[in-house]
Amino acid sequence: VGACPVSRNPLSGTVTIAYRPSGMALEVVSLADALVWATGRNEGAPRSVEELAAWLAREARAALGVCATVRLDLIINPGHQRIVVEHAILPRNP
Repeated sequence: VGACPVSRNPLSGTVTIAYRPSGMALEVVSLADALVWATGRNEGAPRSVEELAAWLAREARAALGVCATVRLDLIINPGHQRIVVEHAILPRNP
């Protein structure tokens, strides 16, 4: 499912979510459902790859209670251009 409703980009790519587990892990099915929602035409859904990376990092932190880094490595049309976006949620200051 492409994030852009007009171009249907990205064509393909990878989503990497890095975190140090603390008793919990992200469920693959829930992550897939979240990506389908986020890339649909839903109100409040991210509208750019930068927003998508930030949204996924916030959602991972909320679900896990730990810091998370999200890296999107995507193939964009035309000419199969590549875009890489990374967003990190850092620890809160005490």
